[in-house]
Amino acid sequence: MSLTELALLFFKKLIDHSQFPPEIFHPETHHFLDLIRQHYLPTHPQVPSSGLQTHIDPATHLQSSGIQVEKAISEIPSDINFFHGKLKIPSLELHGYTEILFRNLIAMELSVPKCSKHITSYAILMEQLLRTKEDVRLLGNRDILIDGHERRGAEIVLLFKSLHVDINAKEFYYGGLCEQMKVYQTRKRHIHDSTHVGIVGFCLATLFLVFLSTAALILACSFLLHHFQ
Repeated sequence: MSLTELALLFFKKLIDHSQFPPEIFHPETHHFLDLIRQHYLPTHPQVPSSGLQTHIDPATHLQSSGIQVEKAISEIPSDINFFHGKLKIPSLELHGYTEILFRNLIAMELSVPKCSKHITSYAILMEQLLRTKEDVRLLGNRDILIDGHERRGAEIVLLFKSLHVDINAKEFYYGGLCEQMKVYQTRKRHIHDSTHVGIVGFCLATLFLVFLSTAALILACSFLLHHFQ
């Protein structure tokens, strides 16, 4: 049995051995933390980004703006994608060691030269999605957040808030995804505004026609009364 296989067996609570056999891991794995990190790396291609967008609205705001938040099929937590108005997020099981694990993975990405910021970006994105207990409830109802310790919503919000670090916008892995959602929200808002203006215009036009019809009727009645007197 290889060292990688032994490590996977030892860290079986952190890495699903059946989903990630030893041969798929990079041969230049430096240490055990690097091995665990590879399990959490996204498998979807990165969405091209201008390198300027690092913000996403909370989950409840996205939902109210017309973006559907759904559970993704992928087993990789960071495999988040947006397509046709649907933000799909894989499930994340929260354990007692989750905060410590993410702190170590983020510390590794920030300290190793030229290391990508995939896990750091994931933590930033989740922190922005989970601003209130209502956001936590929404993702919990969608089976995106699975908490075996039954923490309160505010505790989960604080968990991700404690993981926050600042990184260069160009290193934010989900910049392109955030830009896609902003474009979608802007388009939906314009459609809503245009529809609203159209409805208001139709109502005003209807009232104007009613006013003209009423005025014409009053004039006709006045003329007839005057004519037959």
